[in-house]
Amino acid sequence: MVVPVVNVGTEIAQSDLIVHLRSALARPGVRYELLAEALRQAIDHDILTSGEFLLAERELSDRLGVSRVTIRRAFKPLLDDGQLIQKRGLGTYVPRNRPQSLEKSLKFLNGFSEDIRNRGMEPSSQLVFKGLVAPISEVCEALGVEPHTRVSCFRRIRFADGSIMAYELAYFPLEAIDAEAVGEDESLYARLDASGFRPVKARQSIKATNCDKELAGYLGVETGSAILDMERTSYDRDGKPIEFTHSYYRGDRYVYSTEVGDETKI
Repeated sequence: MVVPVVNVGTEIAQSDLIVHLRSALARPGVRYELLAEALRQAIDHDILTSGEFLLAERELSDRLGVSRVTIRRAFKPLLDDGQLIQKRGLGTYVPRNRPQSLEKSLKFLNGFSEDIRNRGMEPSSQLVFKGLVAPISEVCEALGVEPHTRVSCFRRIRFADGSIMAYELAYFPLEAIDAEAVGEDESLYARLDASGFRPVKARQSIKATNCDKELAGYLGVETGSAILDMERTSYDRDGKPIEFTHSYYRGDRYVYSTEVGDETKI
């Protein structure tokens, strides 16, 4: 196992970090949450670089004027999602292969597994539930089915290279996908392809929200963390709705993007 090397002159090198963290603490808010967000920004903007160790908890506590408990609580969400690592006897550092945020283009219609593989990463899922259910009103409306019918339902935690990216609830009419016939790790879009129900267009909405305790558990973040809440209804070539998904993406891992411009000049 390769052990990161502690940078010589860490105390001097991290003067910019201390200034950055003090500035964050000057804002109103819960102190450990302000520190956690400031640390995440410091990593994203290379104030803290890959392989670099932070100052010891006691020294950070003294320099920032906060308790060591506050420092530990600020570290926790970053340790949980792999942005920081702690080694006994060595300290806390930024890993060289930390999980990166992914930018998802709204221009292309594809499934999570396809999207992650296209980025050279390995998708995986943890199945929370699969089966046939009576649809709630929003599912009935999206798929155009009656409340007394049964639809296929999948609830999954989605991963990229082993890191949690999203929690997804997906619903399909039975003629498109029968949940009881689908394997745990099977791509649902591959199943749609095989049965001739490949989506060709979709209507989707995205909004920012804060996760409750249940979602926080699925996503591996703290309750109240910022997440992206997305609903999508997909349609086949005949315009029939064949998929409704309600997905919750980690706000620190996923960025949605689109292209804008004057179409008359393209």
